[in-house]
Amino acid sequence: MPQQKEAVVRFSLRWLFGVISFAAVACAGLVFPASLRISIGLAVHSFLLVSVLGALFAPRERRAFWGGCAIMGWFYLASEQLTFGLRPLREIVHGVLLELFRRLENSHSDIFEVGQTLAAFIVALIGGGIAHGFDRRAARKSREPPPAPI
Repeated sequence: MPQQKEAVVRFSLRWLFGVISFAAVACAGLVFPASLRISIGLAVHSFLLVSVLGALFAPRERRAFWGGCAIMGWFYLASEQLTFGLRPLREIVHGVLLELFRRLENSHSDIFEVGQTLAAFIVALIGGGIAHGFDRRAARKSREPPPAPI
């Protein structure tokens, strides 16, 4: 009986540092939204602009990740103006932010702007991860030998 490989979750210290840094900035931005609103918005929009460049000019194995980040991130930001797409997700984020607003008693518009901007960053990373997974799967299938004729 062949042995099955155990699923091992691997991560790098760089990703761990990135997640912890994002959580720290997100918490600070939601607690003090008026003072960090412009900085967080500029950082996320810069990331999305870089993701467009990455989708165009990155090496092939990274292009899918950057393309997924660009498409999902910009689509999420544009979904406020659209009547389709990620609008239900934006409404869920809006509900969570409304509850947070009640607890923190901050400026209403600032906390929603910071929260939706941070949500766009998360959606962009999820989109990039999904696109990267599809790309790896397609690359694996292209390396497999064709099935034997029947």
